Amino acid sequence: PPEMRHILPCLDIRLWRRNPSVFAEELRKACHQTGFFTLKHDISPTLVENQILEAKQFFARPLDEKRSISYDQSPAFRGYMSVGAENTAGKP
Repeated sequence: PPEMRHILPCLDIRLWRRNPSVFAEELRKACHQTGFFTLKHDISPTLVENQILEAKQFFARPLDEKRSISYDQSPAFRGYMSVGAENTAGKP
């Protein structure tokens, strides 16, 4: 088959602020059709770098510490999820 090329969708957060339903449709489409997207935003580079540092520090913590906030202890399924625990519709 011929080589397929996909263009990574670029969503603009300003659209969400102006028209959330149109943004949501673009997000749904990007996730369903491509599976990935980039997000154009106006978040300061310093804040982005700080968030990446925080994430690295969190994942460097001992496993028992991360498991203390496990998603399976949350009614909203929010929290730490170990590698291999992700599932969809109850299936790993």
